Amino acid sequence: MKNLDFLAVCSFGLEGILKNELKNLGYNIIDVKNGKVFFNGTEEDIARTNINLRTADRIYIQLKKFKALDFDDIYNKINEICWPEYIPSDGRIVVNASSKKSQLKSERSLQSVGKKAVIDAMKTKYNINSFPETGDEYNIKIDINKDEALLLFDTTGEGLNRRGYRIEAGEAPIKETLAAALVFISGWNPDFYLVDPFCGSGTIVIEAAMIANNIPPGLYREFSSKNWEFVDSKIWERAEREAKQNIKNKDLKIMGTDMNHEMIEISKRNASRAGVGRYIDFEVKNIKRFKYPSEKGFIITNPPYGERMQEQKIRNLYETMGNKFRKKPGWAQYIITSFRDFREAYGRREDKNRKLYNGNIQCYLYQYYYKRKRNR
Repeated sequence: MKNLDFLAVCSFGLEGILKNELKNLGYNIIDVKNGKVFFNGTEEDIARTNINLRTADRIYIQLKKFKALDFDDIYNKINEICWPEYIPSDGRIVVNASSKKSQLKSERSLQSVGKKAVIDAMKTKYNINSFPETGDEYNIKIDINKDEALLLFDTTGEGLNRRGYRIEAGEAPIKETLAAALVFISGWNPDFYLVDPFCGSGTIVIEAAMIANNIPPGLYREFSSKNWEFVDSKIWERAEREAKQNIKNKDLKIMGTDMNHEMIEISKRNASRAGVGRYIDFEVKNIKRFKYPSEKGFIITNPPYGERMQEQKIRNLYETMGNKFRKKPGWAQYIITSFRDFREAYGRREDKNRKLYNGNIQCYLYQYYYKRKRNR
């Protein structure tokens, strides 16, 4: 097996959670930066990480790291790679680039020079003058930050948040990767209830059920690297077989409620596609009729906020939530929102908050821990 350097990227604020996921899978962490976790492995780990990671957005092979002060540096370093090891002669080559705080600022020029370097290397190795690019797509990324360039080879294809179950969704849904992260952050124990009173298309409760029963998020979707010639198909077969063997069938206490009947029906269908429909109870219910199903449990929710409602309506909603949720001290609450005056409207100072991003929307996760009863 060939040793490879990998980069798993994630939303800002989730690096520590992704690092823990990788460590729990047995990987050696090399470095952690904003939105990036570096680790090493082999071809086997292309399959394992894509299938199993819940909070990563994408998995790259890091082919090279170098100083990039001019376009000659870009061309020469990329041209040095033996690209036929990765890309067949009919491969469709796509080069993307990003540059921050660096001398080379034109991303379009970086893409153009990068692709020329790849094509020229391919011409030499394959001894041909033109490439039809009629085959599978191969994505290369040049990522430059403070003149330090990373040359990355995308193993994922469509982002890892695309699990495949959420064919239907409501307005401004939470990303699947972020929903999984909220469950991890909460420390939810599957022996306790978990309720999302604004479940929308069901993402949070579906991710929770998948986590509790160790259902891999990428088990039933496709990845660009599945078609690569240099990754033996048996590697994918082994990774999928291992993932299936680790799935549990534990009864769970998970509830998703929403005032919108159509969204509840969508949630049920999404849960069924994810293979967790039997673990979740869905119900049409207005927050004003919310009742706790037990003395202890967890609320994890993504209620409507600024992008979806007028400000006064949001404030009134959060006041109602505060009045409802504070009645049970045995329940922990994890509420993510971009509404700046949440604390004031909710009527209670959080135990902790955490800045996170739902796509490009900056949010805060307000965390209220459950209170243990004191012996008198």
